[in-house]
Amino acid sequence: NAPTHTHSLGNWESKDATYHVKKCSTCGVEVDSARHTLTKYIKNNDTTHYVECVDCGYRKIENHTTGNT
Repeated sequence: NAPTHTHSLGNWESKDATYHVKKCSTCGVEVDSARHTLTKYIKNNDTTHYVECVDCGYRKIENHTTGNT
C-alpha cells in the first residue's frame, strides 16, 4: 500500500475569473473550490473600476459604462 498523508491546506488562491481554490501544500492537489466572494465596485480611475474577492484577493477590472461608476 502507498503511504498516505493528511492534506495541509493553505490560503485561498485564485483559479480563474469565477473560482478560487485551496490546495494541499504537500502534494498540490486541489482539495476545495468556491466562487469568488466579491466586494462592491470601487472606482479605480476615470475610466475603470474594480471589484475584489475578500477571500483570495482576485480583482476584476472593468471599464465604466454610461450612467454607472
